[in-house]
Amino acid sequence: MKLGKLIGALAIAVLVLPMGSCQSMQRASKDAFVVLTSPGLILMGASADAHAGAKEVRKGYASGGATEIAAFVPLFFYNFVKHTGYCLVHLLDLPLAGLVYPWAEIAQYGPEIVPLDYYQMELFDKPWNDRPWYRGPIGQLPKVETTGAGK
Repeated sequence: MKLGKLIGALAIAVLVLPMGSCQSMQRASKDAFVVLTSPGLILMGASADAHAGAKEVRKGYASGGATEIAAFVPLFFYNFVKHTGYCLVHLLDLPLAGLVYPWAEIAQYGPEIVPLDYYQMELFDKPWNDRPWYRGPIGQLPKVETTGAGK
């Protein structure tokens, strides 16, 4: 039943996305990616953060591996809750990215819609015009620089 609601929310967001701009689509696609990969993302993020924290505890106490192992367990559970919260924020933001943010972008001086930055991903966080395949707005030809004989 819950999976059906999630799929329904994703379907609504995808159906409404064409009326939005690239920023709304970029934010919604990142939200959908984080929500769909959340089981692995939560475990991976919690493990990596707990490992880094446990190494810092070991270094701070100038002790051995037993201290690092003892510190890993509570750090893992803390980071598990933290990354679960991050994924829940992306889940709650997903319908907004398809239903609310496109309307906010219609205003001439409206807010700039950017993806949430809990997880940094090259595909979703890099501006569209910085991508090598981006040619500019529709109908605008890219600038061609000539050197040497063409001048």
